[in-house]
Amino acid sequence: MADTTTVRVKRSTHEALSAAARDHAVSADEVITAGLRALAREEKRRAFEEAARRLGSDPDDRAEIAVAIRDVLGE
Repeated sequence: MADTTTVRVKRSTHEALSAAARDHAVSADEVITAGLRALAREEKRRAFEEAARRLGSDPDDRAEIAVAIRDVLGE
């Protein structure tokens, strides 16, 4: 890794990060990156769900929205 920095975290967080990296045979950077991606996906999912709720209760609209959500999230 050419460009790095230090991030201060609680010792327990560091231990959990190290354990996750070891368990998955990846670097701590990769664990953090995966966590950030998962957080971004979850935020998108919540935003889509909220938008779907606001659009009303039309079953056809909801089905179309569900397909769009799956497409955007890659599911």
